[in-house]
Formats: sequence, C-alpha cells, structure tokens
Amino acid sequence: MITGFGNVNGRCVFIFAQDFTVMAGSAGPVHQKKIADIAQAAYKAKAPLIGLYDSAGARLQEGSENITFSRIFYQNARCSGVIPQIAAIMGPAAGGSSYSPALMDIIIMSKEKSYMFITGPPAIKAYTGDEISSEELGGSAIHCQKSGGADLEVCIEMIKKLLEYLPSSCLESPPQIQSKDDPERLCPKLETIIPNDRNQPYDIHFIIEEIIDHGSFNEIKPDFARNAVIGFARML
Repeated sequence: MITGFGNVNGRCVFIFAQDFTVMAGSAGPVHQKKIADIAQAAYKAKAPLIGLYDSAGARLQEGSENITFSRIFYQNARCSGVIPQIAAIMGPAAGGSSYSPALMDIIIMSKEKSYMFITGPPAIKAYTGDEISSEELGGSAIHCQKSGGADLEVCIEMIKKLLEYLPSSCLESPPQIQSKDDPERLCPKLETIIPNDRNQPYDIHFIIEEIIDHGSFNEIKPDFARNAVIGFARML
C-alpha cells in the first residue's frame, strides 16, 4: 500500500495505490489503516482523494477483524459530499476492495485490464457450478455498459481531466479556466438541429456542444442508459 500527496496541475491531491505485486495487493489491518489515514488527511486538508485499486481483497489469514474494511468505509462516508473521491480500478478489485470504490464519487476502470466483483470466478464455480470469466463477471465493459457500476473506461488521463471540473472541497468553487468563446455569440444551429417531426431522431450531443463553451463537454457514463446524457461542461 503506497500513500501520499502531490500536485495535479498545481492543485494538492491525496492518493493511495494498492500494489498487486506484493501478496496480490491483499488488504490486511495495517494496509487498511494506511488508506483510512490518508483519507482522513485529505478530509482535513479539504483536498481531492484518489484511490488506485489493484487488490485480491481481504487478507483472510490475518483474522476476522480484517474482513470488515470498516475503517475505510467510515472515511469514504465521512468524505462524501465534502471532497471529491475518484476511484481508478487498475486491475482486480475483489471483496472489500470493490465496496470502497462504490462509496466514492466516480469510478474509472482500465479497459480490458480491470475487474470489480465481490467474489471471483473460482468461488462462483464452487457455489453454483457455473463457469464464468473475470471479464464476463466484472470487467470494465460489464460495469460501464450494463450494471452502471463504473463511469468511464479511460484511466489516468481521465482523472486529471475530471479534476479540472471539480472543486477541491465543498468550501470552494470549481476551477476557473479562461474561455475562448465569445459570450455574445449566437447559436443558429439550434434552429435546425431539432426536427419539426417529433418522430424523427436527433443527437442531443449537438445541442449540448452548441450551448456550452466549445470542446468543454466531458461525458460521464457514455455507454450506460444511453437514453440519458450526463457530464461536466463549462459555460462562460
């Protein structure tokens, strides 16, 4: 478990990362305490918290106290609505390491390389006799397209981009970026995008792009519930 703080585009952020090369990133009591402590530090500093998850789950051989992950869950709940919490699933996130991301604000998965589930394929086969792959059970496509459990399939660069829209805490305003759009500009395309025939489809993305500052739309959950479009954007 690696924890610390640093700057992203000049803003302080707190971060923790599970190292799968050491005992499969499994979480013992000290491992969990380090995450809870860095989350508490982020809360006190009123700075964003970023979690890089890559863990097989709880280290069961270290006792029943280790299974609950209660220290981490408490800090996730405490930080909710106070500071941004972004979870990046870099590899497997099993057991307790799948619950904590669900308590954070945004979940990003590494496409075709990450999995998130409470229990893995071997346990499913032992309990039900069904054989299923990690990708089918909890891969990025499953969570971004079907379950809605994750928001995006682009990882590190997307974290940096999201932070451009989010305030460091509930006590601050979002970052301000100088727009190149003319605030007095007209939007003539709006007169033609929506067809007169209500049965004729049109792409709502065109309307969003016409209204907001050019190129500032960052869509969230683009592949889930595609009858709704959500995301971050800037308007001068």
